[in-house]
Amino acid sequence: MFSAATRTALRAAARSTARNVATEAVAPAASSSEPQTARAEKLLKRFWKTVAVEKKPDGHYGVMLDKRTLKTPGGKPLLLKDHQLPVAVLIADEWENQYAVLKPHALPMTSITARALDGLHDASLREAVSKDLLRYLDTDTVCFHEEFPRALVKLQDEHWKPLLAWVSKTFDVEVKVYEGILGTKQPKETMEKLGAVVSQYDQFKLAAFERAVLASKSYLIALALVEGYFTTDEAAKAAHVEVQSQIDRWGEVEDTHDVDHQDVRVRLGSAALMLARKVSEAILKRYAFDEDKTTVLDFACGPGLVSQNLAPHCKRVVGVDLSKGMVDFFNKAVSDHGIDSSEMEAFQRDVLQDTDEELNGELFDVVVCSQSYHHIPDIDSITRALSRRLKPNGVLMVLDLDAENGFQNRLAKKMSKEDGEKFDQVVAHKGGFSKEELTANFEQSGRLTDIKVEPAFTMLLSEMKEIKGKHNWAEKVGGDDVELGLLIATGVRTA
Repeated sequence: MFSAATRTALRAAARSTARNVATEAVAPAASSSEPQTARAEKLLKRFWKTVAVEKKPDGHYGVMLDKRTLKTPGGKPLLLKDHQLPVAVLIADEWENQYAVLKPHALPMTSITARALDGLHDASLREAVSKDLLRYLDTDTVCFHEEFPRALVKLQDEHWKPLLAWVSKTFDVEVKVYEGILGTKQPKETMEKLGAVVSQYDQFKLAAFERAVLASKSYLIALALVEGYFTTDEAAKAAHVEVQSQIDRWGEVEDTHDVDHQDVRVRLGSAALMLARKVSEAILKRYAFDEDKTTVLDFACGPGLVSQNLAPHCKRVVGVDLSKGMVDFFNKAVSDHGIDSSEMEAFQRDVLQDTDEELNGELFDVVVCSQSYHHIPDIDSITRALSRRLKPNGVLMVLDLDAENGFQNRLAKKMSKEDGEKFDQVVAHKGGFSKEELTANFEQSGRLTDIKVEPAFTMLLSEMKEIKGKHNWAEKVGGDDVELGLLIATGVRTA
């Protein structure tokens, strides 16, 4: 069972900012005379009970900790304009997702916003930062191209050449590509033009750009990210070309390459939190979770975002994934937040190869899988394997794309041949699933009854863009922003 402190922290992480539901305190309330961000940095412990987003009389949105407006380390109220409401929600989400042991690196949106308000509010300061960041352009990693080994050349061609072409065409500049470490200087006109672009950024966009430059070690990757050419996933891959080529050639160094890549992705984007929250809410509505009894298996758990949202309502959560990098990232997050592995842990497993003795023969009250079935060719075997992991009267829940929405099919038809081949390699069920297909899939398991398939929720593609790593999806399907629907299938294991 989760300890009181752990349960308090997880409960705060799982609840919506809009509800402003109080949780138990794990430390005394913050003093109103000291900025909460500064206090958090000192204590490294959660000291607040509630988190909310509140609209102020002047129209600004503030993030509230215990009904006090969150302040930056410089003492400024963290207030955002009406069009920045999504940023306020993400910041609130970060503070809700802080556990008993505070991890400042898990507050990226707070950090960027505080940087904008404290350090970039003045035009002269922004000018100085813009000029300082230009020094990264002369030694930008994407400008150093090698002719060997082939794995590196292939990745350069795939991730860097399209980026360089976009920069040249969009800003009408020449970007020099280097073949050695001498003479690494970009044309003066290029420096001036790109510098002028960045100098026009407001304080928030410049803060995001600065963070992206430092995270990727690339002026051009950061530019592509903030200008919308790259998604978070694309930017992370471009930043890891050289490391990835070493992995392809010599293999992955566990606990280094894979975790580092995931860390960069986390620093470059936070939108996946939104999806995990929606998935978890859909699951919680369909089972009477008991925080003292319920055990959960999260199949294809990834970094554990869904597990983290479900954990406050459970006695134990176990994640399973084929990717060692994802499993290590999951377990590192658990360890970093001071949670015992007996309460929350992930394992690298192939459920089709598992025997009844795997996971110590443990059976679960609930088994969940979110947005992975459409990648799996043989979902019938997977469903049978997952249903074996259920206790009698346990429930299997699968969330995946709704075929009636038809988005995946439209996307596939618009793809180039090359993109289509890559799409086919990773997406076995391009159209998602119909209610009838998921119903038949659950029925063939031979173990599930009371089968239901119904809409789970919908999201716009603009909300999903950072999550799925696809650039300009709406344009690819030939229309405006598109609504993407997910189904949830549930089945009860026979007693």
